[in-house]
Amino acid sequence: AFVSRSGFLWLLPGVQSLVACFRVVTTEFVSIATFLAGTLVVFAWICSLTFQDNDDMYQGALVSTGLDTFSHALDTMFVSGTTISFVQRLLPTYTMYRSSGLLWLVFLVLVH
Repeated sequence: AFVSRSGFLWLLPGVQSLVACFRVVTTEFVSIATFLAGTLVVFAWICSLTFQDNDDMYQGALVSTGLDTFSHALDTMFVSGTTISFVQRLLPTYTMYRSSGLLWLVFLVLVH
């Protein structure tokens, strides 16, 4: 009885339109998530290549903290792109190298 009732429920036009709406929303979500993931990977790769051998200090910490390896840079990019704490993550590199501000500007415009 449960299977037949469920089958009849799925045949209702309202349920079918709800499923179609869910498919459209899921497709859009996957598209946006893929763009975000691709952007994070590209900018993490650029930052890890740029700051991996940097030994400069800023207020007692390395400028390249969080950007020295690809996995650390990916974590930094994810936190910077999805939360409000990007200022703490990106401030040391921007303070030492003002030109990195262009990189951060492009990154933040794309992910926010």
